Amino acid sequence: MKQRFTLAFGPRDHQVLAAGLRRCMRLAFASRLPMSLLLAGLAISSSFSASAQILERKLLAPDMETGDYLGLKVALVPGWAFCAAPGDDDVQTQSGAVYVYRATGADWGFVRKLKASDPSFGGYLGGHGMAASGDWMVATTPFDRPPGGYDVPGSAHVYNLQGGNWVHAQKLLASDYTSIYQKCFGMSAALRGNRMAIGEWEDQTMAYQAGSAYVFELQGGTWVEAAKVYASDFEVSGAFGFAVAIDGDRLAVGAPEHDNGGPDVNPGAVYVFERQVNGTWLETQKLVASDAANQNHFGSAVAMSGDTILVGTSAHNHTPQLSGAIYFFTRQGPSFVQTQEFCTWDNQAQDGIGGRVSIEGDLALISSNDRDMGLAAGAAYALRRLNGTWQQIGKVFAPDGVAGDAFSGAVAISGQHALIAAPTDDDACPANVACQSGSAYVFELAPDATQLCACPSQGPCANNDNFGGCKSSRGMGGVLAAAGSSSVQDSTLSLQATSLPANALGIFLMGSGSSTLALGDGQLCIGGASIYRFKLAQSAGPSGVLRLGANIARRSINELSPAGWITPGSTWNFQAWFRDNQGPCGHGSNLTSSVRVVFRP
Repeated sequence: MKQRFTLAFGPRDHQVLAAGLRRCMRLAFASRLPMSLLLAGLAISSSFSASAQILERKLLAPDMETGDYLGLKVALVPGWAFCAAPGDDDVQTQSGAVYVYRATGADWGFVRKLKASDPSFGGYLGGHGMAASGDWMVATTPFDRPPGGYDVPGSAHVYNLQGGNWVHAQKLLASDYTSIYQKCFGMSAALRGNRMAIGEWEDQTMAYQAGSAYVFELQGGTWVEAAKVYASDFEVSGAFGFAVAIDGDRLAVGAPEHDNGGPDVNPGAVYVFERQVNGTWLETQKLVASDAANQNHFGSAVAMSGDTILVGTSAHNHTPQLSGAIYFFTRQGPSFVQTQEFCTWDNQAQDGIGGRVSIEGDLALISSNDRDMGLAAGAAYALRRLNGTWQQIGKVFAPDGVAGDAFSGAVAISGQHALIAAPTDDDACPANVACQSGSAYVFELAPDATQLCACPSQGPCANNDNFGGCKSSRGMGGVLAAAGSSSVQDSTLSLQATSLPANALGIFLMGSGSSTLALGDGQLCIGGASIYRFKLAQSAGPSGVLRLGANIARRSINELSPAGWITPGSTWNFQAWFRDNQGPCGHGSNLTSSVRVVFRP
């Protein structure tokens, strides 16, 4: 008997790393700190990835209400962000809506609320499938009941950018929507260029809930169904179509409940199709995990960019249990080959990483049920491909995240921007933990920067913090984040230190090496022959934020004492030091986590 799986945000048991002996040392406002002085300290812990990239805006619905679930699905294209609120009730109960936000400089503002052309009771617009590419966006209504259909055939709504406004352009129905075997068209969606894929994992044409997927192509401004595809080895309850991804002439379809003809239940699979010269779509390959196992649900999330397919396996049930895993497949010759299985450095039981995934070029985002900020608070991981290997460059949290927010309940990446949703956030009614009005966050990433040196083990006075520097008087660790390009010529890289005590006086430090040395109430994460400081001290203000604006590579020549130098190909580590007279250890100062940047021409 098959067991239906759920992709829920669950608890996990956090493991604290063993702590070593601490020795504190005093930070002097010297021009540089010699290695002889630094070596007097004792290493506290190994370097670990820290918290979020730089937040540009938290997105809310102007008319947010209880149970809207804003951000249950999200999509992102240059200059535009889309957040589905499937629980929106303004026309019909749970008819749903999509909120559109536009970028203005480094900020984002709400511009429009989109509805289905014929909002229906329980239509749940965008709640299961939403995608955008260029001037097009699609949001599905899988529980729609169009006239002539049997049960709930489902539908999808396509919107187009016209004259600076997004307008409803077309309602899509499956060509066989009147069939008694067709059900819930729109349980997943993908869009790239002039190709669109719509998944229907409850389709019963081949067998009970064996599933299917539809391909649409843009022809003269109209989306036309080009193909309906099935798994060649379809199974009862295989859930083919639970996730879809499309790019050019290739389509990937997840079937997370496929048994693959073996003894295991639901190890899952992903099917690859390619468009032929005559316009038909042909299955060319079946992908399975190299370590496929019982109830893994491989294919519960799928994303594709060029010759790379990213597959999420949130129920990966090896060690630790239900921790999740990510698989990368790269096209080599005529076939896709698994090139990497990825697990985060702090992967824990019940984390379920990979329930939602997004990829563009050499950057990827994956979700996690992480509980560092509370049970079901959630987190996302930013990954970068470097020399053919995917590496973790940051762990992203909502700066105001709390238990139950489900941050990373949906993720999207476009260029150097990440859109990460918290669909069960409670901003509409903060006192009600069941409010679930939802929200989403837009972050700017720094692809050439890697966040390091959190304080997850014992701090100098038991002031450890799981995702920032060692805890300060504010009750949390300071976090250093980066955004922008590391190009020396463009020089748009900026740094931001957050979660500091209000009005704390601080400075930014830079070193060519790394260390983990006890210093004040925290740990010094940068090293090298010399450590340089930017001359100007600044106040963190009432919000506890220090900023070092763009042009770091150029201005550092004049602002570092003595003069520092940043050249193409060089690697520098940055950290912020700040006063904390009321700090937990009594040394009067602390430091954030650090950021390592590889500078380009």
